[in-house]
Amino acid sequence: PHERVTWVDSLAVAAAALARRKAGMSITEIAEELGRSESTIMNHLEGKTEAGKIIQKVYDHLVANKGVLEV
Repeated sequence: PHERVTWVDSLAVAAAALARRKAGMSITEIAEELGRSESTIMNHLEGKTEAGKIIQKVYDHLVANKGVLEV
């Protein structure tokens, strides 16, 4: 269904944005590379989207647990 594809895409974009930001890219560079608006990228990185919140939570967990992620 379209809703699931959109949700998976949002998670992928949020994860890609976070990785690129951690690599030192600017919001503008990330937006251009991912083909999304700067506001979308900022919303993901600031945790204003559910996808952004989830990705940040997983990232924080990985950092706190030295890369160990239990599912």
